[in-house]
Amino acid sequence: SEQSMIGVAAGLADSGYHPFVYSIANFPTFRCLEQLRNDVCYHKLPTTVVSVGAGFAYGALGYSHHAVEDAAVMRALPGMTVVSPADPWETSKATLALADLSSPSYLRLGKAGEPVLSRGVAGHTFEIGVPICYKKGKGIALLVMGSVLESALEAAALLEAAGTAVPSVYSVHTVAPINSAAIREIAESHSLLVTIEEHSLTGG
Repeated sequence: SEQSMIGVAAGLADSGYHPFVYSIANFPTFRCLEQLRNDVCYHKLPTTVVSVGAGFAYGALGYSHHAVEDAAVMRALPGMTVVSPADPWETSKATLALADLSSPSYLRLGKAGEPVLSRGVAGHTFEIGVPICYKKGKGIALLVMGSVLESALEAAALLEAAGTAVPSVYSVHTVAPINSAAIREIAESHSLLVTIEEHSLTGG
């Protein structure tokens, strides 16, 4: 019934509400693409699609439950804001920010149980489109989308402990629209950019 869910949400949004709809990542995106395109995005309605199970989070349930193309699909829809927060703190801030939007949005989550990684990060603020620096290094910048940030921070620590490099680590939580100026600024202060994401390279 995901397609009906999007149709009902579009009706609510057209009546002055800002509905949040929720399901396992591949179902409210791939299964509902026509309804999202025609009912929500064409009419620029404030509707937030919330998904759980980004990437391979539903591992044992197989490809039908894997979401490795969803960001690309949602980014292709006109006017759609796509946010993939890294931890519970980012998720709470992203939810409030998306609720204030007057346009369609997609909130891409892990599968629950993710640790709070933002604790202790100085000057930590959340703004749609603005990457968050979790670790300041030099030379290499790891640009991370979503809850795989924990693994990226572990990788950065291993590289530093081995004396190989001291990478910077950024949570690039907003992938549509892309903040080109912010990415350019990171690129200009590093010699190598590495993207880390639970998603296909195509459209990620």
